[in-house]
Amino acid sequence: GLYTSFGFSWKLEHSPHFLPMVTGISVIETVERLTGFRPGLKWPNDVLMDGKKLAGILIENVIADSHLFSVTGIGMNVNQESPGTFPPVIREKAVSLKMVANAGDDYSLEEVNRVLAHTFFQWLDKLKEGKTGYIIEMVRRASEFLMNRGITFHQPSDNQKVEGIFKGISDDGALILGTGDGETRILYSGEII
Repeated sequence: GLYTSFGFSWKLEHSPHFLPMVTGISVIETVERLTGFRPGLKWPNDVLMDGKKLAGILIENVIADSHLFSVTGIGMNVNQESPGTFPPVIREKAVSLKMVANAGDDYSLEEVNRVLAHTFFQWLDKLKEGKTGYIIEMVRRASEFLMNRGITFHQPSDNQKVEGIFKGISDDGALILGTGDGETRILYSGEII
C-alpha cells in the first residue's frame, strides 16, 4: 500500500473543514487517472469502490499565529492482488487499485504518490482561491451512492451514534441526515460507520 503525508501551512480563512473533502476528491481523481474507474466518497474520510475501502484519510491540524499547520495523511491499498492478500479482519471490506483495474503488473508506488501529490495540491489551490462551491459540487457527486440510504453516524465528541437517512452535503460541507422523527440534522464532525 501507499502511506503518504502532505504537510503545509495556510491562513485560517481558507475553511479548514473542507480539507478532508479536498483530500477525498484528490484520491478519487488519482484513482480515476490511474485505473479509469471512479470511486465514491464516504463523507468525510473514506474512499470506496463498490462498497469496499480503497483509501482512508486522516488530518491533523495545529493553529499558531493565525496560521493553520496541517498534515494530511492518506493510506491507499495499491498492489494487493486479491481479497486473500488482506488481513482476515478486512478481507471482505477492502479493495486495491490493482484489483479495481484488474491489472497484471504492480503499480509504481512512486508514480501513484506523484499523481496524488500533484492532484492534491491542485485541489488545495482551489480551496485557497475560495472555490468552495465547486468543491461541494464534486463532493456531492462523489457521495451520490449514499443518497437516501440508511446510515449510522458516529460523533466522537460525545461518543453518540445517530441513525438516519443520508440526505446529502450542505453548501458549507456538512452532512445532512434525515432522522426517523422527521427532523433534519446538520453534522459537521464525525463519520459514517
